[in-house]
Amino acid sequence: RYLEADRVRPLRFFRAHWRGLTKLAAMLLVSLVVGALVLDRVTSRTSAVVREGTVGLRNGKGLGSGAPIPGRTVITTRGEATAAFTDGTQVRIGDRSRLSLFESPFGSETVNLRQGRVFCEVSPQQAGRTFLIHTPLGDIVVVGTKFSVTCQEEPVTVYKTAGTDTDPESFRDVIPAVRIEVTEGRVLVKNRYERAYVKAGQAAVLRKNQALIDVTGDSIGP
Repeated sequence: RYLEADRVRPLRFFRAHWRGLTKLAAMLLVSLVVGALVLDRVTSRTSAVVREGTVGLRNGKGLGSGAPIPGRTVITTRGEATAAFTDGTQVRIGDRSRLSLFESPFGSETVNLRQGRVFCEVSPQQAGRTFLIHTPLGDIVVVGTKFSVTCQEEPVTVYKTAGTDTDPESFRDVIPAVRIEVTEGRVLVKNRYERAYVKAGQAAVLRKNQALIDVTGDSIGP
């Protein structure tokens, strides 16, 4: 009898301990799911609305003037359009552009430009907030300025030599490139390799497989 009792006590303890662990795991799983849903709602939000023109969603639905733009949702244009944030920042979107908008819980705003052109008039940002343009070739960070970003292919001349005694052959090709033109203030342009400040009156070009950020033009003002 004593032996049977000694065997039953650890078994009961194990079962009770296992039930407690199962309940704790279930609570943690529910908390993770709820947290993920809340985080997705928070990080998907955007305060931008369509100010002028029409933008299209993937499902074919069009958003007209005054319509809110869902965060992290790819939108396209057929003609020019303008998106406006509640802080006064405006993004003029060129024809046949493809992009998405995102606002962090802390108020920083991001434009993910996949193709086309945007002209941004950014209101001065509060401390700790930034306005970011993300492109396939690099990022542009601003705190209050006017600038444009064009994401498209660029024609280049490629030279190929067959030997040291022959003239190089050349042919035309196109490569992905991003061009930034600043009309007021300055922006920080960066890629995987380096970063450069571009001031009003200057332009910068990011090219695929090229580390150098090509900055040209004379700056206006200090």
